[in-house]
This record gives sequence, C-alpha cells and structure tokens, in this order.
Amino acid sequence: MNDNFETFREQLGKRIAHLRKEKGLTQEKLAELCNIDISYVGQIERGLKTPSLKVLFKISNALSLKLEELLSWEEKK
Repeated sequence: MNDNFETFREQLGKRIAHLRKEKGLTQEKLAELCNIDISYVGQIERGLKTPSLKVLFKISNALSLKLEELLSWEEKK
C-alpha cells in the first residue's frame, strides 16, 4: 500500500481513539456498542487495520457522530 493510505489509516486510528476518550468510552465499551472484537478496536486505533465502511458507520454511531464528522479532521502542520 502506498504511504498516503497508511498515513491516513494511522491518523484515522488516532482520531477514533481521541474521540472515544473524549466521549468517556473504553475500547471495551466501544467494541460492545459496535459489536466488534476489542482487539480489532485496538488494531484500528493503532493504525494496523483498516475498518470497513460498515464498521466506520458503527463507530460513528457509537460516538454519536455523522460518518462525515468521523472522517473529517484538519491535519496539524
């Protein structure tokens, strides 16, 4: 895979972790709300796995966000 995609995947993982913590959720609780394995949540947050659109939708719902909000952020320079 190209570097841009891997960078995006890592940034997405960090964003999901940040938003999860902001909402006061543990990885375990997020996994439960999304009906996915807790280890998968950790792999997503560390940028090791790329979640499917279905999983991204579940995560956005669990975080009370629109999918567009989950996927949009400003990169810090």
